[in-house]
Formats: sequence, C-alpha cells, structure tokens
Amino acid sequence: MRAALVTCLALVAASSIRAQTIETPVPFDSAHRVLVVTPALAERLHLAEPAWPVRGEYRDVRLYSVSQGGFVLVALLPSGALQRYDLSDAQRSALGSAIDGAMAVSGRPIGQAGAEPSEPAGNGYARHITVLTALGYAPLTASLFDAGSAAGAAYVLTTGAAFFISYDAAQSRQITRAQGDLSADLGLAAGAGAVAVGYAATGNGDKGVRAAGVGAALIGTIAGLELGHRLTDAEAHAATVGMEATAASTWAIAAGAGATGRGMAAIVAASEPVGYLLGVRYPRVASYTVTAGDLNAMQTAGLVGGLVGGALIGGGHASPRQTGLALGAAYTAGLLVGDGAIARPFDLTTADANLVTIGAFAGGVMGLAIPLVAQTGNGSVVSGSAAAGATLGMAMVFASTNFRHAGEIAPATQRGASRLNIDPGFAVFGLAARAPGRYPIVSFKF
Repeated sequence: MRAALVTCLALVAASSIRAQTIETPVPFDSAHRVLVVTPALAERLHLAEPAWPVRGEYRDVRLYSVSQGGFVLVALLPSGALQRYDLSDAQRSALGSAIDGAMAVSGRPIGQAGAEPSEPAGNGYARHITVLTALGYAPLTASLFDAGSAAGAAYVLTTGAAFFISYDAAQSRQITRAQGDLSADLGLAAGAGAVAVGYAATGNGDKGVRAAGVGAALIGTIAGLELGHRLTDAEAHAATVGMEATAASTWAIAAGAGATGRGMAAIVAASEPVGYLLGVRYPRVASYTVTAGDLNAMQTAGLVGGLVGGALIGGGHASPRQTGLALGAAYTAGLLVGDGAIARPFDLTTADANLVTIGAFAGGVMGLAIPLVAQTGNGSVVSGSAAAGATLGMAMVFASTNFRHAGEIAPATQRGASRLNIDPGFAVFGLAARAPGRYPIVSFKF
C-alpha cells in the first residue's frame, strides 16, 4: 500500500515538472504594433487604472501570454528587478481596447514595434557631450580670445566644465538615451544654425557670430534634454534625420534657384525647425514601423548618397550651384533609398545599425583601392569608388546577417541584448593631448 502511494506521488510530481509554464511575448494592441510600453508612451496614451495596473517607476513593460491560461505584464524596474502583474482574459481585452482607443486619438506610437525602449543613458551622456565639446564647442570658444594663453585656457576650461556638468546631470536625474542623443544633436544643430544666421546678417564670422553659436549650442543642448523627456529613441533620431533631410533638400532647392552665400545660409538655417517637426512626425504617420536603428542606417545611406553626389561634381571647379544641387539632392536621395530599402522591410536595433555603418565604412575604404591601383586622383573616380564600395559593404552585411524583418516580434531573450558601441572621440582626444591611457574605439557589451 505504501509503495503504491509513493508511486502515485512520484507520478504527480513528475507530471508537475513536465507542466512547465511557457510565456510568449504578444503585442498590446490589435494592430500588432505596440510591443513595449515605456513611461513616455503610457503618459501619451493616458493609461491608468483599472485597465493599466502598473504602478510606481519602471523602465518599460511587456505583455506575455501564459501557456496555462491568462496573461502577465512584466515591468522592468529602474533597479533591474522585474515586477509581474497577472491579467485575466477580460483584463487583457480591456487593456487592448484602451490602447487601441488611445492610439486612434494620439496616433501610432513612434518605433514601438520591435524598437528598443529608451533606457538610462548613464555615463554615456557625459562622454558624448565631452567629446562633442572637445572637438567642436571648445575650439569655437577658444577662437573668441586673441591671446594664445587665454585661448588655451578657454579650451581646457570649456571641455572640463562640459564633462563635470553633464556627468552631474546624468547622476542627479535619470537621463534617457533619447534625451542624451537629442541633447547632443540639437545643441550641434542650434550652434550651426546660429552661426549661419549670424553670417547671413553680417556677412562674416567674427567674434559676435561665433559667440552666438556657442550660446545657441548651450541652449540647444538644454532644450534637447527637456524635449527628449517624452520621446523614444526613435523619436529623438527621427528629429535629427528630419533636420538633416530638410537642410539638404533646402540646400539643393535654393542652389537650383540661384541662392548663394548669405542668402543660402539664412534659408538653410530657417529650415531646421521645420525639419525637427517633420522628423518627429515621420515615424508616427508612417504605415510601417520605424526604429532608431532604421534611422541610423538611413543616415549612413544618406552619407553614401553624398559620396555619389561628390562623384557627380568630380574634382573640377564646380560652381556653388552645382555643388549644392549635387550634394544636397544626393544626400536626400540616399535617405529616401534608406527609407525604402531599410526602414520599410527591417526593424533594426542600434547595434544592427552600427554593424551596417561598419560595413559601409569598410566597403568604402576597400573601394579606394581602385583609384590607388589606377594611380588617379580624379575626384569623380575617388568618390564614385568609395560610394560603390560602401554600397557593396552595406549589401553584404544585410545579406549575411539575419536582421529582424518588419513586424517580427523580438525574442524575449533579446531583452537587454548585446550592443556594439563605436566611439573614436576619446581616442582622438587622447592622441591630441598625448595622454597615456586606454581609449577604446569599439566596445561590445553583452
């Protein structure tokens, strides 16, 4: 009798072990576009109880179906811990209806399907701002002083202050990658725009114009932090791409109309705010998902297009009109090709986009072998060979890598997946300062 009881208990235990719970990621909405809900998205969609049971601070929330029935919300907390909320079928249906209704009013969320939610930027924000300052803002500040010693002091003080201020900001408040990226890009765009406006007004780049550029860059950097608070990574990158695309197309159109010099500078500078607004709207109204990685790869395609434009004008004495038409139109065309060939069929992560950029760079360098073998310095041949090599390099990366296609759900194991980071700025800065130390150019974190 005891042996039979032990056998029955063993069978029950074995059955329980085999009945493992399987959780499968599912979309929140009926259109299968919202796979991740960030605090910014929850605020935009006005999600609240009882449909939205998540409380407190969190980085992102994902929805899973449970093999034994029902659903579960899994919230990633700022500490890295996971908090779970069990949902019945009725609760899951109510949540889906709430999100569908909110999306019908506010528009499709940017880059949510398959996109990486905006995580804390951490010390990466301080590194980004410091490198940008060392290579751009600090030299511009130093140029405001005539004496060499004063200029040198201004350079080192500006660079050092940029590090400590950005590092303190990153430590005292949770700056997301979207905020960090938009802050750096908007600061650069604002500084360049102010210099262009100053040149258009005065016809020169004297100290007053350069000082305005430094001040505008600081204002743009701060504004980027505030504007990026409610943005996803895709939104932040889309704003930058929008400004670049509008500036390039405006340059081409204005050059075709005969604008030059001060008039050209004013027109291009005036296009930046319009480009920002259009860029932010682009992923929202697109009929396909646009991720931050897609946008990064589109920028690479735009640069390849710029090489094609360089091949068109060649190494001769091209007029400003020819230069603007060729480079501006070619860069814009490269972005459009990237939209059709990359953003539509793929949902790239930022790590994927970095790999595409490396492929384009490596292919472009290999393409330069053609003019070297031919022993020619013709600008058309050099630019054309680099463009052809970069295009081939990008194509080889896409052909040999299993990138996620549009609409595919990323496996749960990809949460916090490996990331490839490329940052040569510190290496250049260290080399210029002749300071011994380690300056990683490429890092891979997993």
